[in-house]
Amino acid sequence: MIELNFKDYMLQCEMNTVGTHNDGATTAFLSSAVSGSEAGAKLPKVDLVIPNDIPTVKKTSVIRVVERNKNPIHISLDDGTRLYLTWDEFKRVGGCSPEPGKKMTVTFQRRGADKSVNPSQVQSCFCF
Repeated sequence: MIELNFKDYMLQCEMNTVGTHNDGATTAFLSSAVSGSEAGAKLPKVDLVIPNDIPTVKKTSVIRVVERNKNPIHISLDDGTRLYLTWDEFKRVGGCSPEPGKKMTVTFQRRGADKSVNPSQVQSCFCF
């Protein structure tokens, strides 16, 4: 049995491949022919979705409950919306500190017709 360290193994693999190589490369790039970004009508487009294309829903309601002593922090609004925020997310709430009786505007990433109980990605919160 032959034992090779990683560097020797990579050199052995390098000798067994055909073509040119950039030995100092730390990243890899794919051409559009490989990634499919300029694919014709026969192939599906594989590019990433632009964040502006994600549908959003904005809700404004009075805060009913704020449970700060839990992880994640739980906030309930009068319209039935429930937010579960980490401490870092809670610190980024704009405006005043969330307290029962104050109003909060929350922007979610979600389709407007989606009425499921599944949690949505919170984009922003503002308390006033």
